Amino acid sequence: MTSRNGAGWAMMCWAILVLVSFGAKRFADPARRGRAETEGWRLLQAQLIDEARTDREVARLDLLEIYRDGLDGFQPISARLRPFPDFSPQRHGGLIDVGSADGVAVGQGVIGRSGVIGQVAEVDEMHSSIVFSDDPEFRASFRIEGKGRGVVAGGPGRDEFHPVIRLDPFSFDPGDLLLTSGEGTRFPRSLVLGVVRVAHIPIESTRIEPPPGTTDSQEVLILSLPQLRSGR
Repeated sequence: MTSRNGAGWAMMCWAILVLVSFGAKRFADPARRGRAETEGWRLLQAQLIDEARTDREVARLDLLEIYRDGLDGFQPISARLRPFPDFSPQRHGGLIDVGSADGVAVGQGVIGRSGVIGQVAEVDEMHSSIVFSDDPEFRASFRIEGKGRGVVAGGPGRDEFHPVIRLDPFSFDPGDLLLTSGEGTRFPRSLVLGVVRVAHIPIESTRIEPPPGTTDSQEVLILSLPQLRSGR
């Protein structure tokens, strides 16, 4: 090996040792490593938050498009629903991230992609709670196409509700689809309430199943009448 080649190898080995030493020192420095990890987590968190906001906006616009022509004068208020556990086995509800400052009021109907979810139970300025359609507090008027009308209430068990009043003479049959009647100030006409799974006499023993996904975390619409919003 010539002296020039030997000098070249020596310089290369020296450079490698310097780089290895620099890297080892950098990663051995707890403060520097901590700052790098903190910055990495911050960037990841910001990316996840941006993606969540984008996904939520897409879901909100999609939901508004579904009901674009079917709300019959009701004004939709977009919200995010998160179910919450209750100590009572009969109570079943969730929290939404809008309140009186957004026009939400007790008793307003709540709907999702599959139909009726429930109704607003309590309201503060920035947040509200709702009860699902299987909660004993829930009430809604219904109709069955070609049969008649009535009123349903939540319960007695989870994921079910039952008729309490029959306004027309008819009998329930498994598979009957219950739609909102449009009577009252809670829901417009023809939203899906549920399907009869078990028909019984007396009618209070009939069991009706809500639409699938009713109690999932999701984007929802709170239904407000125009006069209620303008009066706040």
